[in-house]
Amino acid sequence: MVAATNREPLQAVAESMMHRLDVFPIGVPPLRERLKDVPLLVVHFLQTMGQQEDHTKRFSAEAMHRLGTYRWPGNVRELRNAVQRA
Repeated sequence: MVAATNREPLQAVAESMMHRLDVFPIGVPPLRERLKDVPLLVVHFLQTMGQQEDHTKRFSAEAMHRLGTYRWPGNVRELRNAVQRA
């Protein structure tokens, strides 16, 4: 099982029943600290959406550049939503 939270994980564990999830925590930096992952994620999202809609989708080089320089305060979920809306 994999779980994600936008709260401080140790605080969430202390405040709730999340102790059941605290077996082997793996910290992943927020997307704003790993912007080099944005193009890979965008391509993945586009491929997934393209398969669902039976249509090839892609962004221009300029659009990919802009996506790769934005700080994504909403993390990967925000990026996915932005790709889907576009």
